[in-house]
Amino acid sequence: MKGAFSMVAILFLAGTALCAAGQGQVDFKAYARSLEMVREELASQPDSPALLVALAGVHERSGNYSDAIEVLSEAAAKHPRRADLLLRLGACHLGTLDYPAAIKVNTKAVSLMPRQKSAPARLSLARSLAGLRKYAAAVAELRQAITLGMENADVFFRLAEAQDGHARSLRASGAEREAAEGEKEAVAALEKAILMEPGHRSANYLLGRLLVRSGRRAEGKKALERFRSLQKTSAEARRRAFSENMKTAPGRLEADTALELARIRRNREDIAGALTFVERSLAAYAGYDKALALKGSIYKRSGRTAEAAAVYSELLSSSPEHPEALWNLGLAELGRKRLGPAVDLLERAARVRRSADAWEFLRGLARREKSLEGRRVEFSRQALRFRSSPENYFQCGVSLIESGDRKGCLEVLREGIGRHPGDSRLRVFFAQAQEPPGGGGR
Repeated sequence: MKGAFSMVAILFLAGTALCAAGQGQVDFKAYARSLEMVREELASQPDSPALLVALAGVHERSGNYSDAIEVLSEAAAKHPRRADLLLRLGACHLGTLDYPAAIKVNTKAVSLMPRQKSAPARLSLARSLAGLRKYAAAVAELRQAITLGMENADVFFRLAEAQDGHARSLRASGAEREAAEGEKEAVAALEKAILMEPGHRSANYLLGRLLVRSGRRAEGKKALERFRSLQKTSAEARRRAFSENMKTAPGRLEADTALELARIRRNREDIAGALTFVERSLAAYAGYDKALALKGSIYKRSGRTAEAAAVYSELLSSSPEHPEALWNLGLAELGRKRLGPAVDLLERAARVRRSADAWEFLRGLARREKSLEGRRVEFSRQALRFRSSPENYFQCGVSLIESGDRKGCLEVLREGIGRHPGDSRLRVFFAQAQEPPGGGGR
């Protein structure tokens, strides 16, 4: 790892490296200050994996992948069983399009992680494999990630991309039937992605292309029309444009560096140190939503609930749909026994988050609170939409049959058994649900 540098030396090296990388718009002074910030922390803990990741992060966010890779490679050599270091290293190799190197480190990361926690590493490995057009292997890793619970629109889109690539390679080799089957699977994955996130532009575009290619021209044209409309007016497009502007805003690099150091301090239970770095982040980037969100979480974690609520309220005034602020204020209202405002905030957060966890929480709340009984089916269906696990099929079936909709229950269970044929609980429930009321059924 590089030793301590003077500010002048850091500025010179930063300017040289980044100009060579074509990053002429980077604020070299901010880059140097960020490096200095991390190195001051490293002085007392030179081998800290978290701080080495933070140092690499400064290089990476500035576009200086070569130094980021050097730092992470040395860190991984010192801590050979730290999968998180390998994941970050793999991301940097992907950033330089060095797919063989990315495959090597991501494969090792997968081998080091317990299977149930390996989904992020498998996703990164799949991206690396797809980069080398090893589409069949990429499809296998993405399916594993989905099986392990990583179900979101982007993952299903990447699955469809890999399936489409594999289908094209099959067709080139004359395997027309297998290629057509692969395209059908890609269409199904894209439909799942769009169900989760209707405004996913890339999924709509690829779906349109695949449908047109397979002869379903009318449906394909509709998907492509949705894509063109989203390009112009979708909230997703506006968010991404705003995000891109944020990346080049003055102070962002220092703000993100300070936040990473704040998280490290928080994880060491150094609350005062964590808050100091949060304030440093806000000084570099006034009103930064990530800094306010972290500040609120630190207050909450240390039991300062009133201060946490004040920070989250401040965050909502500038970012009305910020999911963390909505969720935590909702939990605070729930703690005060104010069910109506709590559910409103929690549901808004769930719709922004697009995650199963939030809907599963609301489903459990509806089961406990009699006044929410009428919304239990809705929350159950939303949880199933974002995570098609055996448990969510089961719970959705329970909510439907208890609401009197036996037909809907059977439809859900039949679909669940189709997706999880080995789940005995779904099969038993399905058999019971078919029995007429009063006939010994559920």
